[in-house]
Amino acid sequence: GKPTGRGKCQWNDGSSYHGEIKEGEAHGNGLYVAFNGNKILGAFEGGQSDGSGRGARRYPNGDEYVGDMKGGTPDGLGLYCFADGSRVQGEWSDGWPLDSQHLETGQDADPQYTWDIPPPVPAAPTKTTPGGPGVPAKKPAKK
Repeated sequence: GKPTGRGKCQWNDGSSYHGEIKEGEAHGNGLYVAFNGNKILGAFEGGQSDGSGRGARRYPNGDEYVGDMKGGTPDGLGLYCFADGSRVQGEWSDGWPLDSQHLETGQDADPQYTWDIPPPVPAAPTKTTPGGPGVPAKKPAKK
C-alpha cells in the first residue's frame, strides 16, 4: 500500500513537504515549502492545504509576509516586510492591518509574530527608503 505516518516528499521543481502522510498524500499537520520559497505550516487534507496556518509568503513585487494566514492571506499575528525595507508588525485581518506598529530601522520584530515560522525570517534592515510606503489604518469599506 501507499505510505502512511510521518515523512518527507521532494518534487523535481524543488518544492517539498514534511509532515503527516496518509495513503501517500499530505494529510494532517505539516510544512510545505514551494519552489519559490513560500511556506505554509498547517493542516493538509488529501494532499492539499487551504493556505491557512502559519506561513511565509513572498510577493512578486518583493514584499514578504510571515505569520498567521487564512486562505494564503495575512490574517492573525504577523510581520509584513516591504521591498523597500520598511516593516509593519501586528494583527491582520483579510490582508489588512488591524492593530499594527511600524518598526524603526534596525529594530527587530517582536518574536510573538514570527516564533514558529521556519527560517529565514526577514531580518531588520540597516537602511530603508525615507518614509516608506503607507499602510492603510484599516480596511476600506467595500463598495
